[in-house]
Amino acid sequence: MAYAYNTFEAWLQGHGLGSSLDGTGELKDGTSQAFFSSQYAAWLNDLINHYADAIRTTYGLAPDYQFTFALSQNDPTGLPAISGLTAAQVDQLFGDTSDFSWTSGSKVSLVTHTRYYSNSFDFSQLNHAPTADPAEAGGAEDAASIAITLTGFIPDSMMKVGMVKAGVRPHYAANITGHGWRKLMRHRSDFTYRIRAVPDVPPVLKFIQAEGRLSDRDAYGTFNMGAGFALFVAAEDAPQAIAVANKAGLDAWIAGTVEAGPKRLLIEPLGLEYDGSELGLRA
Repeated sequence: MAYAYNTFEAWLQGHGLGSSLDGTGELKDGTSQAFFSSQYAAWLNDLINHYADAIRTTYGLAPDYQFTFALSQNDPTGLPAISGLTAAQVDQLFGDTSDFSWTSGSKVSLVTHTRYYSNSFDFSQLNHAPTADPAEAGGAEDAASIAITLTGFIPDSMMKVGMVKAGVRPHYAANITGHGWRKLMRHRSDFTYRIRAVPDVPPVLKFIQAEGRLSDRDAYGTFNMGAGFALFVAAEDAPQAIAVANKAGLDAWIAGTVEAGPKRLLIEPLGLEYDGSELGLRA
């Protein structure tokens, strides 16, 4: 079964807590310690339980080994501590370090606190993981179709129930937030993302683009421009994925393909190209 939340950002979005995120998909400054620690621990627990067998197999742990974990929120790497794994092994699995800050104390003695956390989990590092890379190396004939919905996130019920019941195994998923369509390149591996169909742009985003005098390149590199979530599935599963989305009341369509090649995004209807180095997420 595919796991819906390979990023902490997606976990928050999927549980109706997207308002806690800023425009880049990180926790807003001022977020409380209690909120962060409870939600991040819940995400880690769910994530590790889902991938437990694959983690044991990959790192040679006993089949019945039970994992424990701890937050390392004061460490600038943001890497959690996971029993049975070395720091180097955890570093293989987690990345995209994020941080947020808040202040405490009186007006005459304010103290600023900073907390660090790893925002993403790279399941491609695991043997026999329940999910797979966006595409298999070998060229466009092995490419995975990309289905993009118009919502800010895919509801938990649709991902965990509808897709699974329909026999659709998502290979990857990405919120199109903060970095606009560049977010499609978020996976650590190098792939070429070729978009052949784009949605109508909502009036509010047309207004922002016009009044801000933004080029299409700047607009699509910053805003979602009408597409809030990308679901990466095998080409043969794309029609069924769209049917499940439509049944859940979401607009969805086959936007393009993921191909073996250098990390770049090609939005062909608009003649736009973004290099992987332009994504700019913190490592």
